[in-house]
Amino acid sequence: VIESPWTAQVNAFMVGSILLAVIGIFLISRIVMLVQGSAQFHVTFDRLPGVIKSRQSGFIGLTILYLIVIESIGFTLTTALFFWGSMLLLDYGKAPLAKLALAVFMALVAYGIFILGFETRLPKGAIETFLAGAF
Repeated sequence: VIESPWTAQVNAFMVGSILLAVIGIFLISRIVMLVQGSAQFHVTFDRLPGVIKSRQSGFIGLTILYLIVIESIGFTLTTALFFWGSMLLLDYGKAPLAKLALAVFMALVAYGIFILGFETRLPKGAIETFLAGAF
């Protein structure tokens, strides 16, 4: 963000500030509820294996894989694969071709916004190299 245009820096600062404020409000309200006794905090370990096999855990795994792979194959392709995998996982694999088309569209929009529009330096791969020649 430091090397981005000033408008992108201001937007990133505003979004980050609002996000941190909302997280702070949430945490403070939950701590107050715990102190007042109107909430309890406990983790049941007998249910843990079922939780690990959930779609949400798969989504966390996809997110970690995204962060590992993005440097190797580039932002646009990794983002398209992440979107596609996420949609398939969270929607039980329904309509894979429609989801693939939507994922590719969303990744290309992200390319246009972040790489072309904000001139953000994101990891480059084959698709970024190809599109850089076109633009």
